[in-house]
Amino acid sequence: MLTKCIGIISYFPSNIVIRTERKNRFNRLINILNTYFKLPIVIIAQNWTNEDFLNINYCNKVYIYQYNNGLGITKARMILRDKLLKFDYDYFIFLDDDSDIKCTVDSANKYLLEIDTHPDMVGKYFNTWPRLLAISKSMLTIMDYDYISNLEASRGEIWEDMAYIKTYERLYPNKFFKFSKENISEVSPVSKKDTYSTWYKKEFGTESAISRKTREIIERWYNYKSRRR
Repeated sequence: MLTKCIGIISYFPSNIVIRTERKNRFNRLINILNTYFKLPIVIIAQNWTNEDFLNINYCNKVYIYQYNNGLGITKARMILRDKLLKFDYDYFIFLDDDSDIKCTVDSANKYLLEIDTHPDMVGKYFNTWPRLLAISKSMLTIMDYDYISNLEASRGEIWEDMAYIKTYERLYPNKFFKFSKENISEVSPVSKKDTYSTWYKKEFGTESAISRKTREIIERWYNYKSRRR
């Protein structure tokens, strides 16, 4: 059986209404992980207070890295990757702090079993969303963010998750597999429809405009990475 660890980026904004909702979502997520997964957790905790640290209960090992202010989504994902690579686990499961997972003991075990049967690979639950994305340590070592390190979703510059996943899927198509959605569900709302989103703004323009920019970046990044392989 492969060893596994969960990695979460978390940001609690200062707006009290949004902060309260986001903390409630995070607590629900931790309760699900405590009940059905029971795996070590690494958290990039941005803008948390001492009270936030004390009010969350964990049933397994937890490693929390505190940052006083928001890092931005891309930088937070970069830091999470760097922290995870310091641990000696075979696979890392990625979630955001508002991920909403529906599962049972049996369905959670089936999800984890799919990882066990795909060593040294990358498992996608969504096509371009990193929630329930599972990356083996061997692949995470390869999959860096260097080409988009200065681009940020919260500025409307890129869908960083789409760029990250689709670029490496093109580079290593035989290393990716798709999880069965019969086993487990992730039902959190997409940011553009989420009243409590911490970063999405209507001023970004149409979704297609950002997607077009992202596809252009994917093409450039793919060509750049291909030449360096």
